[in-house]
Amino acid sequence: MVQVEWNMSQVKRKFLSSFWTYRCAVSLLMLALLRVSFPATAADFQEPEMVLVPAGTFTMGTPSWADDPTWFPRIPQRRVSIDRSFWVGKYEVTRAEYQHCVEDGACPPSKVHRFSAPTDLVPITYINLKKAQAYTDWLSKKSGKKYRLLTGIEWEYAARGGETGLFSTGTYLRSDQANFSPMCSPRSAPRWRKRCLELQGVRSSVSGRITPELKPVGSYPPNRYALHDVHGNASELVSDCIVWDEDQKKPISNNVWQIERCNYAYFMGGYFELSVHGQRFDYVLPTYIDTETPHGGFRLAMDQ
Repeated sequence: MVQVEWNMSQVKRKFLSSFWTYRCAVSLLMLALLRVSFPATAADFQEPEMVLVPAGTFTMGTPSWADDPTWFPRIPQRRVSIDRSFWVGKYEVTRAEYQHCVEDGACPPSKVHRFSAPTDLVPITYINLKKAQAYTDWLSKKSGKKYRLLTGIEWEYAARGGETGLFSTGTYLRSDQANFSPMCSPRSAPRWRKRCLELQGVRSSVSGRITPELKPVGSYPPNRYALHDVHGNASELVSDCIVWDEDQKKPISNNVWQIERCNYAYFMGGYFELSVHGQRFDYVLPTYIDTETPHGGFRLAMDQ
């Protein structure tokens, strides 16, 4: 009887040993399959969503009826032709997208704006030309495609989406159409306040205290080319360079970026802390080339 019990125990031990061996083998096989399906990399690579913008012609600059001496002088209009279609990022580059490049060791880290929604889907900020170039180089290498920044002309053409007014929405820009400060302070000059209200198509300003913040990309309706946040949220770096003549104290050219000789870059599209005045197409924000602009982000372009 004792001998039988011992044999039964031995059988039980062998069964359990075989069972756990089987479980371990299955687990190892599953892990191997997962490693094949989802390679362990320093950064999860995912290409951004792009929109094809068609070739065409548009009028760049300030419409004659929109002179606004309360804010800035008029930029003379000129006809510009875009002779080939090109791809444009549907959204501004997000913090999550940029972080993949950081984790891959190809991009320097970037600070988080203190007025920012608690999500990595907000635009990356504190961007300068070198950071943006590092990201486009990394993305191009990863994808085998040629990503780059938009030129100033390309940016305005794509942002307008065929619109001829001051905004992609026409003559007015409301606070439910873009992320900007809708406040028109009663303590401001009467003419400035009046124009601030006119540009929003309202008769009175919002009341109460407003805390502006960066919001997730795509939180507002797109323009006619399906591009989101062309006004407000983060301002967008373009590849044009302002070369400054230190002797004459004035810009001497405005060429496509050549980093070896570039002094100043600029951002377009306004940003979330600016009033409606700063969201106009003819409002640009120059900055020194190495400055990490707190409100500055960027949008991608790719050739057809």
